[in-house]
Amino acid sequence: SGVLFFNRRNLGVTGVPPFQQVVSECGFYVRRFDADEAVRITPASWNCEAESVAGYAISPDGDEVIFGSSIVFGVVRLSAFSVSTGTFRTILEEPWTFASLAPGNIFVTPDGRRVLFATGATGSQHDYRFETIDVDGQNRRLLFSDFSFFSANACLSPDGRRIARFGSDEVVFP
Repeated sequence: SGVLFFNRRNLGVTGVPPFQQVVSECGFYVRRFDADEAVRITPASWNCEAESVAGYAISPDGDEVIFGSSIVFGVVRLSAFSVSTGTFRTILEEPWTFASLAPGNIFVTPDGRRVLFATGATGSQHDYRFETIDVDGQNRRLLFSDFSFFSANACLSPDGRRIARFGSDEVVFP
């Protein structure tokens, strides 16, 4: 066992002199608890400096990292990266706007068939949404939406049957 993390830039760690690098380039990394080094699992060809990652989750089988991202002046998307094959696939992609929020606060249901995520738009009227979509990109559905940032801060129960959200006792899933 170990930890999965995303690194956008060079990171330092507590107890290590300032600016000492933990990893040398951006991407998803795995660091086993019994290892000294983190291993980059994303291909070198992926330009993660251009693609800003907003949130991620691991599939129940441990093979996929599902992540939300945005490319300024490009797209916002929900993608899956296969650890075993090193390939990416797009689950959801929409045009980027100045008000776009990349999918974040991501959860994968325990059966691995659906992804739940927060998204929305900023600007004069905030529109925060919590949605669900099948891992194959089908059956997108709005679970709830309002003008509160806290709607985007939800948590999926371990059995995948309920969503708790700040300031509400409403059950919104399945």
